[in-house]
Amino acid sequence: SIITIKLEGKEKTKFWESEEVYSHTDSEGVIQYNTEWYPVFGRHRIMNYEFPIAAFNGGFVPAGQYQLPFSFQLPSGIPNTFHKKWTDYSDCYAKIHYELKAKLQSSYGKELLKFKQPFSINNS
Repeated sequence: SIITIKLEGKEKTKFWESEEVYSHTDSEGVIQYNTEWYPVFGRHRIMNYEFPIAAFNGGFVPAGQYQLPFSFQLPSGIPNTFHKKWTDYSDCYAKIHYELKAKLQSSYGKELLKFKQPFSINNS
């Protein structure tokens, strides 16, 4: 059995754009347009690191309580945690978020336990 840690950072956006679309030509020959709105989604992975922090021989984890300290040097220049919502035609957002994920896998690769915890970056 093995315990791994994964550190992820993602940027996600949603906003709306409009486009003037031909509707019809009226009886006086004037072209009429309608405004159509459509959502624009963006995704960008800021970081994605996965590494083992503990391994147990024998195919099982012995009973007991465990503390598994680890350290990790974050990449320089990564953006701060950020979340902004607004309305422009409809709901919009822009966010940068980070998560730590831990999982316990059997020696056969089956996921036995999973845990996810958000964390914040604040580069002052």
